[in-house]
Amino acid sequence: MGRIAQSFALLTLGALAAGAGTVVVVYRANNDRSALISQAQQARAQAEETTRNTKDLVAEANKKVETAGQEVAKAQARIQALEVERRMLANAIPLTKPKTAAGWKEFVSMPLGFTISLPTPNVEPQFTQTSFDAGWLLISKYNGEPVAYDKSFLLQNHLLIGSSTETSWTYLIQSNGEPTMLIRAYTNANITDKTVLDVLSTLTFKD
Repeated sequence: MGRIAQSFALLTLGALAAGAGTVVVVYRANNDRSALISQAQQARAQAEETTRNTKDLVAEANKKVETAGQEVAKAQARIQALEVERRMLANAIPLTKPKTAAGWKEFVSMPLGFTISLPTPNVEPQFTQTSFDAGWLLISKYNGEPVAYDKSFLLQNHLLIGSSTETSWTYLIQSNGEPTMLIRAYTNANITDKTVLDVLSTLTFKD
């Protein structure tokens, strides 16, 4: 019995040792698994960050390209406007204020930066931050509306370009190739083409 007990004890100790070894292996395996999972998560996070950074860089590059394109377009439009102004200046008709204008009433538009004289108006002109409205004559801040032109006038280093029909005038006031104001005038039995030109010749600009 003593030998049997001793053998049983030895077997038990062996089993315990084997079990302990298994626990160590399992523990290490779990640790290795956790480390691999952590590394995989870090790698995934880095990849996502790299992707975000790449997208940000691409977006920034695209924005710079778009901005550069807009600047080029503006420069081209500016060159074209100056070229048009150069051609129109060559054929521009200087406007001369008539002597009768000395007795006309002067009006001032501070927001638009001009003065103008009118014969005794039927209605008092209306002023806003962006327009001067005398009924038959409307001068407003230029809003980008395209204007056809076939004639030009010169007035105090400003160019008036546009066209007219039997009943209306549409002209731009511009300086250094930049349109600043839009003129619309409507003729009738009392307002002739000469009246329009005489009134426009009284324009003075603060710049």
